[in-house]
Amino acid sequence: MRFSLYGLPQFAISATEVFLRLHLVVYLTQIIGFTGVKAGFIVSASLIVSAIFDPLIGHYSDHLKAKTGKIKPFIFSALLFLSTFLILIFLPNWNSEQSFILFLLILGYQISYSSFFIPYLSLAKELIESEEDIVTLYAWRYFFGSLGALVGVSLPFLREFFPNKGFAPMGIVMVSLIIIFAPFALSRIKEKIRKKALDKKPTQIFKSLKELLKNPVFTGYYASFTVLSIGLGINQTLAVYYY
Repeated sequence: MRFSLYGLPQFAISATEVFLRLHLVVYLTQIIGFTGVKAGFIVSASLIVSAIFDPLIGHYSDHLKAKTGKIKPFIFSALLFLSTFLILIFLPNWNSEQSFILFLLILGYQISYSSFFIPYLSLAKELIESEEDIVTLYAWRYFFGSLGALVGVSLPFLREFFPNKGFAPMGIVMVSLIIIFAPFALSRIKEKIRKKALDKKPTQIFKSLKELLKNPVFTGYYASFTVLSIGLGINQTLAVYYY
């Protein structure tokens, strides 16, 4: 039961992530009125800038865990911000002159997503008691993730029922899924409180990253993952236009 509860938030998150990958550029071009170049630049720039924050998010979520013994408050705060940015992206009537505001909102969503997802993954260790548990735990997460992906792909059908509402109904559904599923499931996972003495010396995050990049095994894996991610992102973004 605890493994399925851990995987349940992935349903809402995958629905949102897949929908945005497929349709965010469509929304920016067909609804807002951006050119393809401007829409692509906004989405790409938000991803690049948010990636800089990922190591900081991991560091400060670990810092909170060490200080308070809990990481779920960090996760719940991230979910609140994530939902807020989704509402602000899709509900107001934006126009093509407000590109910088939309860039900030999309960037805010990307950072909020990382702020949820990174500590959410680390929460898995609270449930793992044996090596067999690892497979079961992530199997449930991928199961719910696949279901969520199906929902994310299907969300545009709402335009048939609300033809004059743009993407607002889809934004409402995504936020509703996040609010309904994620807090419910995560609140029922008991977190083991383990406070740790904090190191007084400042942690040099990017210095550690530099040392990590000297590892040939890691750099090979990282390069392969980067190329695959770029290809997957291009394919998903252009798929709707292609078809």
